[in-house]
Amino acid sequence: MPWQAASYQLPDGLIVQLEDYLKAYPDSRLIVIDTLQKIRTASKDNAYANDYGDISLLKDFADRHSLSVVVVHHIRKQNDSDVFNKVPGTTGLTVSADATFVMENEATVFEGELWRHLFVYDFVRNLMETSCGN
Repeated sequence: MPWQAASYQLPDGLIVQLEDYLKAYPDSRLIVIDTLQKIRTASKDNAYANDYGDISLLKDFADRHSLSVVVVHHIRKQNDSDVFNKVPGTTGLTVSADATFVMENEATVFEGELWRHLFVYDFVRNLMETSCGN
């Protein structure tokens, strides 16, 4: 059964919270963070450095524990020929991750939500089979 918890933000101990979670559930292979905005570092300094740093912390955690971390982030509504330009923030978000998936759908809200849930279920199932050998 999936475990859910309110999380700390990255600068306030999220990685320690995740480490504690893995002590309690050592067989975990996937952590989903919904959404990035709820855990990210709030700063107006160097946006690229902040974006890159936030994702790098999560990637380092995932690499150290040989598990997958999926971070949900919403896309911009404006149209763009390059879907990766729809990712809000700087390119630091996409270049520091191992993979970036942009899901969008022009169907109705219900159909779009249904499509997203089916896609995410299939993606997570395939990810678990690949990374866990199940």
